[in-house]
Amino acid sequence: VGGLVVVNDMGHQVNTAQAEVAALAELASAQGHILARSDHAQLPLLATDGSSAGMVVFSRSSGQVAVGSHDLVGMAGGTRYDCFLVRGSSLTLIGWMDDAGDVASWVGQAPAGVTLGNAGDRIVVQADVPGAAPVLSGTF
Repeated sequence: VGGLVVVNDMGHQVNTAQAEVAALAELASAQGHILARSDHAQLPLLATDGSSAGMVVFSRSSGQVAVGSHDLVGMAGGTRYDCFLVRGSSLTLIGWMDDAGDVASWVGQAPAGVTLGNAGDRIVVQADVPGAAPVLSGTF
């Protein structure tokens, strides 16, 4: 019986590793396409303690956005994290962070009519729970 538990756990670990590799491949591919564009921009995301915790890359002309981070606390336990553009007092949802092991990412198009990179704009990532404060942020 103990051997079955070990095999089952190893299968879960393999599945988790495969999901993380796939998520990293999608994120790296998107970042590569965006960074190849002449109008690309990058924005580091910082944790609340000021440490580097992720990156946003985007292209204004194509609207492509890729957000990547690592070790968002609670994601493995089912906590969903959302990525927002903060402009003044307005929050605009960019997307929901997908979880794959230690990697959290969102890849896609900026919402229709939204231009990223204006001076003073912020990108924040926060748990999708009432009253949550940003756990990652960056300011243009």
